[in-house]
Amino acid sequence: MDFDDFICMIEYQRLYVSRKRFFADKFESQLPSNRLFPFQLFGRKLSQKDEESLMKRANEIWNTYKESSNLLTSCWTLRESENYLMWKAYTRTNIGVRIESTIDNLVSSIKDYQYIIFCGPITYKGYGSYKMNELLFSKNIHYSGEEEFRFYFEEEGTASEITQNSVEIGINAKSMINQIILSPFLNKKAQKTIKEMIETKYTFISGKVKYSSINV
Repeated sequence: MDFDDFICMIEYQRLYVSRKRFFADKFESQLPSNRLFPFQLFGRKLSQKDEESLMKRANEIWNTYKESSNLLTSCWTLRESENYLMWKAYTRTNIGVRIESTIDNLVSSIKDYQYIIFCGPITYKGYGSYKMNELLFSKNIHYSGEEEFRFYFEEEGTASEITQNSVEIGINAKSMINQIILSPFLNKKAQKTIKEMIETKYTFISGKVKYSSINV
């Protein structure tokens, strides 16, 4: 997480959550075409009935996937150790933090009760299923290094009522945060000062801010 987002989170006690269609992986918002239309034998002409059935099925799959792409989504990792490449991929600048929590602590820290929360680990077997639960918790093998654990926040209402691309969900940051690790790319001379500044201002995280174990 970038440092400015972290400060906003603990200052205002709000967790920023985006809809999954805005994620970098394009298959979070659209299925590969071969998953909409199953392969047919070359040269085989479909009957009108079969063609209508195929189009109906493709439309059902598309609507299901479109519905899932609107879900508010928060992504975490089950990795206990730091990862150099994840620091590079998930922070825009050298000033970032890694927040450590538990599933129970994160869920119990949520103060906005209008959401239905469901969560689970991501599997990396691709997009071979049309079942909603498998669509929500499966990605391509290329992302397996993330060891992702994903939270979804379902809102009341219909898809037509969705207007916001993201929301800020009320949390109790003290109960959510177990530990905070400062980016290994942070200027070494500034690390101690930043640690002291945030632990002094936000006393509820005092003693929880640590330096990265990665040497760069």
